[in-house]
Amino acid sequence: MTKITILPITVFLLLVLTLFVAKSTNASAVDCDLCQLSIDELSEMAQTDNLTYSDIYNAIDRICRSIPSYSYECSAILNSSGDSVIHQILNGTSSNVICRELMCYKQIDIVMNEIKSILVQ
Repeated sequence: MTKITILPITVFLLLVLTLFVAKSTNASAVDCDLCQLSIDELSEMAQTDNLTYSDIYNAIDRICRSIPSYSYECSAILNSSGDSVIHQILNGTSSNVICRELMCYKQIDIVMNEIKSILVQ
């Protein structure tokens, strides 16, 4: 049995959902709590099961590909934010810090899109 099969799918689904929430335009306190919960659970599993970056990335990638209607978006978010999140989890960064950064990046994306739309006019 590989490390990946030991991991509960729900935690990975929570992480994927967290990455989606980070890219949404109106994250709420509940979204932040969900983000912290999923990061905390994944951090605990990574430490307990000695997971590597590849273990986590490949499992999330498989989940993304298994959701046909969101496969493209999920993979795009994993490719843009997943690397940073996974490294922070493995380095022991607190879920509070990780989730705040995800929400900050979301706000930066919103501002950049607004700037681009103004410049195009």
